[in-house]
Amino acid sequence: MLSQSLFGRKPLAYSGGLRVLLNNSEENKRISERYKLRARQATPVDVEGMLAVEKAAWEPTRTVVFEPDHFTAQMVIYPQGQLVLEVEDREEGTSKIVGVLNSRKGDKSEISRDMTWEGCADGGFIRNHNPKGKILFPINESFLPTAESLGGIGLLEGAMIALAVSEGCEAIVFGSRIPRLAAFNCKMLRRRKPRLTGLEYATMRKPNGRFYDPLIAKFMSVPFMEFVEVLHGYYDDPESENYAALMACHNPLYLYHLGWLYKGLFAKTIGRPVIRFLEKAVREGA
Repeated sequence: MLSQSLFGRKPLAYSGGLRVLLNNSEENKRISERYKLRARQATPVDVEGMLAVEKAAWEPTRTVVFEPDHFTAQMVIYPQGQLVLEVEDREEGTSKIVGVLNSRKGDKSEISRDMTWEGCADGGFIRNHNPKGKILFPINESFLPTAESLGGIGLLEGAMIALAVSEGCEAIVFGSRIPRLAAFNCKMLRRRKPRLTGLEYATMRKPNGRFYDPLIAKFMSVPFMEFVEVLHGYYDDPESENYAALMACHNPLYLYHLGWLYKGLFAKTIGRPVIRFLEKAVREGA
């Protein structure tokens, strides 16, 4: 159970503990026979493929689109935090980058209601990365439609969670878009009903208890996820009316006061194998 949110009060929502869902449908088996998905650390030779993913995913809607210099700087400053999703087509004998996830490490003191993407990401260059930081800040997540159709998004996000666990981070903290807010408010105006604020919309739930917004619902299906707050002005995003949902995925070892597993001789004898086991479980279950 989450004892305290990052703002020192009850969170807007908390997802609960580890759940592993298996889907063994015939379609999934057929896909897995043809395609091999791999989440791995990015290398300089991946920059061209990463750039193609970035532009395809964001160029029509986002003003900030990463360039090669951004990816190069990220790999130099924090190579472990730059991940790609690669798909291999066994029938055609080809491979392609279909997903990109970039991150840096920082401190709890950076988390506030006034935080912005520009400040958190240093405009994409992550010169504010702190190698000793206990918070992992994802600053970019981009996918081609292929990644979603093959079920690879969870694999890449699981690799990021595993990275946070293996590096001893207390939590992964990020601002999520709320991209259906503007369209929802347009509908409200057409019906002559009052617009909703970002907080009102983001915390709406369906009769079954799931969040109304599909992106927030997706994140809240991830184990140990906290919906911390709704921020205004996090980034320039007309579809989200410049709102963002501040999310935090907690490292369960710290959540349950087991951070000492990372320390001293115990970490090498018993703690480190426990951490590796948890990393594997999270990677496969995310």
